[in-house]
Amino acid sequence: MVKDQIESTRVDRSRAEAQASRRRKLRRGLALLVGAFGLVALLAAGGAFDIVTPRPCVELFSADRCSAFADAAAAQFGANPDDIVAVEIVPTPRPEGLFGEQAVRSLSGPGIEIQVTRTDGSRPRLKMCVGVSMEPACQAQPHLRAQSPITGGYRDIPCDGEPPAGCATPVPPPDPAVLAGAVALEVDRLDIPIDRRGSYSIVVGEARLPNGILSEASFGFADPWPAGVSIASGVVSLDVTSLEPDGLPFRNVYEHGWREGLERVEVTVRFEVIRFEPGAVLSLTDLIVR
Repeated sequence: MVKDQIESTRVDRSRAEAQASRRRKLRRGLALLVGAFGLVALLAAGGAFDIVTPRPCVELFSADRCSAFADAAAAQFGANPDDIVAVEIVPTPRPEGLFGEQAVRSLSGPGIEIQVTRTDGSRPRLKMCVGVSMEPACQAQPHLRAQSPITGGYRDIPCDGEPPAGCATPVPPPDPAVLAGAVALEVDRLDIPIDRRGSYSIVVGEARLPNGILSEASFGFADPWPAGVSIASGVVSLDVTSLEPDGLPFRNVYEHGWREGLERVEVTVRFEVIRFEPGAVLSLTDLIVR
């Protein structure tokens, strides 16, 4: 009898402890819920965790990137870059983050909304970096990009249907006898003074391609993001143009095809300056065309 009473007391105690544990969990849940509503109220009242007010760009990104934002905005407005006097970032909350900086730094998908202040006092907003973008403003660390025929799908095989049916005939390799007389254009460093806004077209020199086959066209930058100059879209292009009367464009090796002897070509560097400071220089390195 006594044993049964002891067992009954033990069961009652276990039930009481379980109920007390459930009550504690419920209180914690209610506290979290009340805290969440409190945070929402704080946000609505413009509290410390404000996710609506734009923040100065330099609080979130590098000065180079903020400058790229300003240049991109000016290009969209068709304005002089000097017309943009301030850039701010409009925070965008995301489900995977919380608020503030975390939300602004989540850049995939719908892009980044910025607010710019212009010299006339207006403060328009615009969306940038939607989807995948190679614009300098959409790079964590802005840098210039080198383009040439080789980087633009020059060796892609054209096909009318599914490969291999209907595909272009392979281009034969250069004739060894012709290859011996080929002349490459090689420039260790090319310094281009920047003294105006607008388009630049600089003839670098000539080369002789064996049987018209372009095997390399490349260059680099002494400074990936040079001070004092802003290049439209961050792109500098290296163009290769045939000097032969019947020469074809260098868009694709299969379309250009194989030709007898050497093909004379002219090499030109092209870019557009949208902003510069006195004394600015764009320096290219290791330029080679062969």
